Amino acid sequence: MADCSQVAHAHNFSSLIPVAAYLADGYSHGVLMLNSNGMDITINDTQLTYRIIGGLVDMYFFMGPTPEAVIRQYHQVIGAPLMPPYWTLGLHQSKWGYPNISVLEEVVANYSAAGLPLESLWVDIEYMQSRFRSMTFDEVRFPATEMRKFVQKLHAAGMSWVPIFNPAVSADPGYKSYVDGTKANVWMKDYKGETYVGQVWPGMSVYPDYLAAPNITRWLTKEVKRFYDQVPFDGMWLDMCEPSNFCTGMNCKPDPKNETQMHWLTLETPVDYMQMARRDLRIIPNRTTCQMVCEQPAATNSLAHPPYSINNGGMWGVAPLSTKIVHPTAKHADGTTEYDAHNLYGTSMAMRHYQAASAVMKNKRPFILTRSTSPGAGRFTGHWTGDNAADWINLYLSIGGIINTNMWGMSMAGADICGYIDMTQESRGDPANKWLPDAEFQELCNRWTSAGAFYPFSRNHMIIYSRPHEFYRWPDVTAAAKKAYGLRYQLLTYFYTGLFMAHTRGGTLARPLLFTDPSDVGARNATQQWLMGEAVLISPAITPNTTTVQSYFTAGTWYSAWDYAALRIKKGHYVELDAPRGHVPVHFRGGAIIPMQRTQTLPKVTRDVRFMPVTLVVTLPATTSLGGEGVAAAVQDALGPMPPYILEDPCATAHRKHADKFVSCGMLYMDQDDPVISTNNTLQVWYTAIAGELARSGTVQNQVVANGAHFKSKLKIKAIHIVGVPGAEGDVAMASLYGKQSYTANYDHNTKVLRISGIDFDAGRP
Repeated sequence: MADCSQVAHAHNFSSLIPVAAYLADGYSHGVLMLNSNGMDITINDTQLTYRIIGGLVDMYFFMGPTPEAVIRQYHQVIGAPLMPPYWTLGLHQSKWGYPNISVLEEVVANYSAAGLPLESLWVDIEYMQSRFRSMTFDEVRFPATEMRKFVQKLHAAGMSWVPIFNPAVSADPGYKSYVDGTKANVWMKDYKGETYVGQVWPGMSVYPDYLAAPNITRWLTKEVKRFYDQVPFDGMWLDMCEPSNFCTGMNCKPDPKNETQMHWLTLETPVDYMQMARRDLRIIPNRTTCQMVCEQPAATNSLAHPPYSINNGGMWGVAPLSTKIVHPTAKHADGTTEYDAHNLYGTSMAMRHYQAASAVMKNKRPFILTRSTSPGAGRFTGHWTGDNAADWINLYLSIGGIINTNMWGMSMAGADICGYIDMTQESRGDPANKWLPDAEFQELCNRWTSAGAFYPFSRNHMIIYSRPHEFYRWPDVTAAAKKAYGLRYQLLTYFYTGLFMAHTRGGTLARPLLFTDPSDVGARNATQQWLMGEAVLISPAITPNTTTVQSYFTAGTWYSAWDYAALRIKKGHYVELDAPRGHVPVHFRGGAIIPMQRTQTLPKVTRDVRFMPVTLVVTLPATTSLGGEGVAAAVQDALGPMPPYILEDPCATAHRKHADKFVSCGMLYMDQDDPVISTNNTLQVWYTAIAGELARSGTVQNQVVANGAHFKSKLKIKAIHIVGVPGAEGDVAMASLYGKQSYTANYDHNTKVLRISGIDFDAGRP
């Protein structure tokens, strides 16, 4: 139940998602144990074992048969992922420890001077007044009037800002949020029915009962509106929401006679915020150490000491169930104890903040990012993987982290790029060999930048102690970022379409390679790669001192996203690819249609891309379609590669009708961030390409599902690239629209690419 970081090799995490998916002989199935209590889960080749300390046995089985079908069935139970606003696909920058507005302005200026995009700034607890009172502005470091002017400049430039929100509220009689919350009776209670008191960043703190307090939504919406009216924000970043507690006890109170404890408990945040990081002052270690007297439970208390002790380990070693959290004996308004509901706190906090943001932001689609989750949280929030470390193993672990989070039901997932925790020897006194030397740290950040550019949620974030690692800090990292984000920004509409499909159907944006061919045993071990959507494979370098990567490819044709060079794979195997520093291998899967928006220069913000002309990249598959019965049998019996988008009706229909022809499918989706999505305010178009037996002639057709009035003549198709067309030097290419209007068509027999240009076709035109 405790909150542990990857750095500690913890057994315990910020989230509880008791779902498992299995793959055997190509067939996939899954099981969900829908239970919020603490549990140990063990798995081996033949058994999945749950040891649960309470609650119901509420199990769901998902029969697949494909891995993506299992995930969709699971999402039907817990709810599909939210649809985030478009801007969330941009590059985000954050740090715990940007000390004032002037430094934020420098960060924005440095990104611009480096020629890098920057979508938003995420501001940590340093913006808060006094002892980190959430939803307040420090009058010296971040005065509200100046912060409002700064954010107005960000908005004018197409950028955004996202502040952090912590659940713990300062129990200060002069703090309006505390006063109003007390009047509204929204705080969690202890076992005696009195307000539960713990210690977090504000010092002595109380906890909103997001799960059950009758007035919680009204109180929170009022608080959020007061804050938003001072400085309009664009998203909400929820942290410490397990909920964390620096003390351990059934209830805690200060000891006025203990001057040392009272000093640290009531210490004001330094005006010079960087004093927080000074080792000699020991502000952070003492602020995060319990400075109160806490009542401890009797050994016979079954909520604190249940008959079965789960593996509540981690950075504290073997720890009691109540370590560093709101105590299991604390209660919600409906009588539920934290023993039963601890793992629901983060999700309930995300739900309430989503509701409050929706009410306050009116016609803007909210975006919430949280650390603590449970099944169903993805309906309200995205998720980042928590406090990772600046080392190679955490770069590797980030791949599994974003894949798992997507399968759990949160499409907008990411890890802190370059690593959050990088406490140097000077700042912490740790052994010199524990942290990477400067040169290797730079290499790590270069590689992590290339990989992280293709996380669904892509953010550079670091701790206050860290060596700075914004992408403009080193020329080679800047170059790596320009290259990787240059491709990402061309694929924004493709990614956004994938998010829409997950939102409306369930399923994943980031997923394992094995999803393309469940029968390929080798693909199950391709843990250093991931797919974005149906057709984009990322194969980053994640080890030091390397210039190549061993990347696995399932059967089919794969095309380099950089130059369309083809890899024709008859049977899945590893391929050695060049990966010099600053380059990341990215491939398009054959059988897909990928909308891209190519730019002459790297865009600064996502709004510059949203309605840019589209190039449809048609990637021809390796083989002709098996037809209706053949494809159905392949899907049902997991006989081989799954064609892209085969679970979607337009694509399945195209395969059913065009046996023995080359079939490619894809979708284009766009909206304008309306809170409610409908066919009246979106653009939804399916594309299918059908090529003849020799793939030397064919058609590209569209099926318009929605074309809201806002999109009339706004998003245009300007070109089509058909990749993998066989031909010879001197072949003459021709293209026409509706068999009438002719367009410029050029065929390159070396790259096997047919380029059709000058189209200027309304994307929503039938």
